[in-house]
Amino acid sequence: SKPHIRGPMERMYLKTFNCHFNNRPYLSRRNDTWLCFEVKTTSSNSPGLFYSGVFQNQGPQYCPWHTELCILTWARPMLSHHHFYQITWYMSWSPCANCAWQVAAFLATHENVSLTIYTAHIYYMWRQDYRQGMLRMIEEGTRVYIMFSKEFQHCWENFVDHWGMCWNRVKKNYEFLVTQLNEILSDLMDTFYNQFNNTPVPRGRTDTWLCFEVKGNENSNSPGSFHRGSSENRTSPHAEVGFLTWFQKEMPPNHHYEVTWYISWSPCVHCAWHVVNFLTSNPNMTLTIFAARLYYIYHPEEGTKVHIVSLKEFKYCWAKLVYNSGMRFMPWYQFNENYQLLVTQLKKIRE
Repeated sequence: SKPHIRGPMERMYLKTFNCHFNNRPYLSRRNDTWLCFEVKTTSSNSPGLFYSGVFQNQGPQYCPWHTELCILTWARPMLSHHHFYQITWYMSWSPCANCAWQVAAFLATHENVSLTIYTAHIYYMWRQDYRQGMLRMIEEGTRVYIMFSKEFQHCWENFVDHWGMCWNRVKKNYEFLVTQLNEILSDLMDTFYNQFNNTPVPRGRTDTWLCFEVKGNENSNSPGSFHRGSSENRTSPHAEVGFLTWFQKEMPPNHHYEVTWYISWSPCVHCAWHVVNFLTSNPNMTLTIFAARLYYIYHPEEGTKVHIVSLKEFKYCWAKLVYNSGMRFMPWYQFNENYQLLVTQLKKIRE
């Protein structure tokens, strides 16, 4: 049976707003998340509609769900493929790791929805899984900002049963939280430069990072599906095995798929054989691998196109798979020399 989702409220009490949207970076005993939302719709045949309201975490008396899941469940039946939706959330806390992944999954399957989040606080900003969840949302197009005076005033006027601002130090708290958010958003840039550096024998790069794109077609007449993301070694399984497990679970078997990997290290021997066996048993999938570096030396997997990542692929990954804050990809020292050396090594393997 479907969970019972309580509908949105029109406004919240003054005391609630002052308590939960106070933007001090560290707050205690604020276990609920409050979410004010606006949905603007547009279509070629109508001037559009407008929805707004307030959601709160659901407690045990309903189906206990986080606020983000409540609004996604409530909104999903209302969405039409004939409209484009601009959704804005004003949140007391940024989403937890699980909710962030749920939001990302929602956006991946609703390409006609754009989401902007303004948050008063960053939830568990020091935990890596929460940071990765936020970055996953951003990869799917979510724009995330820290609430400042303009956003607080907007919420106050449209979602609160009172007028006027009632707390101090908004600007100082805002500047601190913006610094924290920028630190989180810089993680992917730093990781990309560190892990995908094409130095043939780098030190301290024991992890494998894998960026992927999956293009699927049910038949020649359908536009097909598109999935994009990234994964990292978690000791076991390796990133390659983790992707193949995800692929087998999520992708319908009656489609044809063109899969591209941009990978920091070429697969180890165990993963290479795993890929060979997977491709043999899944002839509906073709795989192309662009590797930044070669992990030991062995023959490429059967049925797999293996290339060294060139400047073209680095720029593509940077633009499509890294939250780059509008910055251009800058090749590092001896980039071209490293690339030519790796191409030569791969050519010798194939001889």
